[in-house]
Amino acid sequence: MNIKGYLAIFGTGTVLAWIAWGVVLWNIDPFTAGLPMILVFYLTLFAGLMGTIATIATLVRVQFDSENELEEIVSTSLRQAVMLSAMMVGCLFLASKSWFHWWSVLLLIAGVSLIEYFFVSYRNRHS
Repeated sequence: MNIKGYLAIFGTGTVLAWIAWGVVLWNIDPFTAGLPMILVFYLTLFAGLMGTIATIATLVRVQFDSENELEEIVSTSLRQAVMLSAMMVGCLFLASKSWFHWWSVLLLIAGVSLIEYFFVSYRNRHS
């Protein structure tokens, strides 16, 4: 698949995720909504953030990284978009529960950094 195919898939999925998040945001009262609606809110936000970050990261990497193949660029962008989106949604969840403190953010950053370190070291060891 070429870059246009990847960006078309990312773009379509991202637009749909942001539309779904907007529908949830405008039609759900968080004070009366049950757990399923709160989960849908966080999942659609995660999907929208992930698609946006993956699209931007892929475009930037394709522009500046000529050494790697397109599949590796896309997989790296997706992996990092998932981790960054999870960290952002995690921070929002912690803030909603009044658990958002500097040390909890440091724990999230440390966890994401360890996961990224694992992927980078595994790739370097097997290339």
